[in-house]
Formats: sequence, C-alpha cells, structure tokens
Amino acid sequence: ERVHCAPRVAGDRGPGHAARIHHGEEVGAWRELDSLRRRLAEAFGCQHTLGSHQVFSLAAERLAAVDVMALRALQLTTRKAEYIVALATAVATGTLDLAALRDRPDVEVIACLIACRGLGRWTAEWFLARALGRPRVVAGDLGVRKAVGAAYCHGNLPSETEARELTAHWGAAAGVAQQLLLQPRV
Repeated sequence: ERVHCAPRVAGDRGPGHAARIHHGEEVGAWRELDSLRRRLAEAFGCQHTLGSHQVFSLAAERLAAVDVMALRALQLTTRKAEYIVALATAVATGTLDLAALRDRPDVEVIACLIACRGLGRWTAEWFLARALGRPRVVAGDLGVRKAVGAAYCHGNLPSETEARELTAHWGAAAGVAQQLLLQPRV
C-alpha cells in the first residue's frame, strides 16, 4: 500500500491519512506538519510526476524499515519517530488494515486506531473526518474548539463536551462544516 505524502493532493482521503495527521493533531500545527510531511517524503518517498507537479508516495514497508535516528534528523522527537515506524510496521505487516476501516462503524475505527501505540482519540477522529469523510467534529482538538468558540461563544473557549453540543446540529454536514469553520485558521 502506498501513502501519498507531500505535497498534499486536494481531496486526498486515502487510508494513509492517519499517518499524515498523527503529528498534527492540533490544527495550529498544520504548517509545521506540511513542512515535516515534505521532508519525510523527500527523504524516504518515491517521487512521481503528475502533470506538471512532483508528488511523493511512501510505502509502509520502506517507512517501517527506517531507523528512528534518521527520522530524528527530520526534527521529529524520538517518541514521534518510534510511533511512525510502529504505525508503518503495523500497516506493512497487515496488523493494521487501514483500507478495511472504511466499512467499519466509527466506534470500531476509533478502537482499532487507538490500539496502536502513539495514536489517540483525536488522531482517530481526524482520520474518520478527513480520510474516511465521516461527519465527525474533532471536538477535543484545540484548534476546533477555538474555531467553535469564535463562531458560537463570542470567542470564549468551549470544553470538548460543549463543542460537541454546539455543533450537534451540523449532522451529516459536520465534516464540511468543520472544514469551513477552520478555513480561516489554516
């Protein structure tokens, strides 16, 4: 399985998205994440030409074989580097079948992903929202909470529970509404 890495393709919601979002759970970290993703792809990816653009892909098998210290050289913490190698190993060995998650209920996807070392609930929810296109508000994410607070609470920061309650009326449009609300912050 190949994971598109950098530069990000608009609308890319492939199963490898969990690895890409893992380092940037807070929306404010996206610029840093883009830079990291580009460095990771340039160091360990395979370059492809797509029209007039150069894009990269990462094979889980190749990333699983990367030495943690090589990832540290890309300005990752040792812990994050270990998590990335572990996630790539799980995908490469079939322990984690990301494609199979598409047909599973949200609660099962979250349970499967958080069972992986280094992946938490926010990463799992971002995977649901962005990689699988599920109508999901990542209410625990500080950037999402700030955006909800700006839109609904006169700039006051809502709790995770309050953010979920304030956005419950979004229903099936939650993913799109969340992205629109975050747009000025990205």
